[in-house]
Amino acid sequence: MNNLMSSNVRSFGIGWLVEDNNMRLWYGDRMGIVVTRKFRFLHGDHRLFLRCIAAMGRSSVHGMGIFPDLHFPGNSPSGPPQLKQYKGAQLRITAKRPDASEPEYFEFDVDEQAGRIYTEFGVLGRGTSVIPIRARSDTSKHFQDERLVAKVSWPHALRKAEDSLIIAVRKGLAEAKPQYLQHIVDLKCSVTRTIEELGLPRVVLGLYPDAIDLRVCRTLVMKSYERLELVESVEDFKTVYVDVVRAHYWVWTTTRTLHRDISTNNIMWFRDRDGKVIGVLCDWDLAEQNLNGDIPPTVTDERPAPENPPAVALGAQSGGAAGQADSKVRSSNALKPGYRTGTGPFMALDLLRQGTPPAHLYRHDLESFLYLLAYVCAVWDPENKRFGRMHAWERETLTEIWANKHGFLKQREVYDEVFKHAHPSLKHLTEYGSETSWIPTLAAVFSLIEAHTSTIQALQSVQSNLRRGPPAAALEARIRKEEADRENEISYEIFMEILGASLDI
Repeated sequence: MNNLMSSNVRSFGIGWLVEDNNMRLWYGDRMGIVVTRKFRFLHGDHRLFLRCIAAMGRSSVHGMGIFPDLHFPGNSPSGPPQLKQYKGAQLRITAKRPDASEPEYFEFDVDEQAGRIYTEFGVLGRGTSVIPIRARSDTSKHFQDERLVAKVSWPHALRKAEDSLIIAVRKGLAEAKPQYLQHIVDLKCSVTRTIEELGLPRVVLGLYPDAIDLRVCRTLVMKSYERLELVESVEDFKTVYVDVVRAHYWVWTTTRTLHRDISTNNIMWFRDRDGKVIGVLCDWDLAEQNLNGDIPPTVTDERPAPENPPAVALGAQSGGAAGQADSKVRSSNALKPGYRTGTGPFMALDLLRQGTPPAHLYRHDLESFLYLLAYVCAVWDPENKRFGRMHAWERETLTEIWANKHGFLKQREVYDEVFKHAHPSLKHLTEYGSETSWIPTLAAVFSLIEAHTSTIQALQSVQSNLRRGPPAAALEARIRKEEADRENEISYEIFMEILGASLDI
């Protein structure tokens, strides 16, 4: 079922499981899997088996779970087309442009020449797919002849919509810092539909998930950008990196929106008309906006977050904890899913350690930028334009990832091991004492932050045994001072000074 739901662009999948003389039917979508009782398909229940064959044999591709807005040449109940090629396929949606008052009907051609269709691995979770498309002539007045992509995903119904966040971010920048608009993904149109509107089989079966588990289907049509590993030189990569760190800060400053999922998949680029490379921050579906600047804790009750919750263990997000860690914890205080948000190899240590995760702070995203920089320098092959794997940071559990990244910050031998196979053209960013020692200098700063955290934890452990009196008050004061000192170790200004980059453009 994991493989089925990771092939083509799917809303659900149906399959058979044969066990000796017995069979079960399986149904899976982004909210869970339904399995029938066993039946003896060769003997006692052969009529039921024939009904299964008839129903599935006569079904259209959409009836078998292919995303209903995708249409193929010869699409009919008589049988599926050759889905591997998508030649002549169309995306047909009724969606709303950011500057329009009402939704409009659009048709796009799937651009099979523009590259592969990306599908996230696994059944459960957001199940993101990205489809390269081009607007047909009758709708090109809105999109001209731009290369576009359609992002189809299944976020939680209770989470703020990604399209509304992008619109809010771009509106805030347009009013205060319009020069940064080119660094934020350009949304063209979008539509969100419920499971009832899509007619998912689980609706017919009456198998509604709990409100906290309910997902919606969201389609965003956006400008197409190039993947980070395809950047054409190390100098261009450094430009893209600085662009995105700077744009991320000004989004936070102008709209109080934190991205919260800095990763290699979410940083892209393009060249402007003058040939200059421009970094772009994409994928805002895990972002949070709070105009008071206080992003609340991602888990609001007192129960500790599980080390390896089901959504991660089943490979819902790009193969377990190494993918987007949608690590859910039920909250008794509000109907809102709680998460350790981010992608495992790039998440801040605070968000990886066991226990209830803290409020997601701006410095956590800065720490993610450090790990992204280290990851690229460790595994990027700039000659062949591809990323390798950093197995130490792509583990099955969040605690394993924490331990390995903690060692990276604290132990020189672990640090050196990470960059043992780094491409020679990237070594200058990793070496101690060079003029561009971006990584060791940033790592030293975040090592100090981790030292403060360790001290705070030790003091809190002592505090638990001192309930009252002068010693307890003095201990509380020491904890507060350590917390203040920790927050003063890093800032946007310090980060950019280490990069040798200007604060604004």
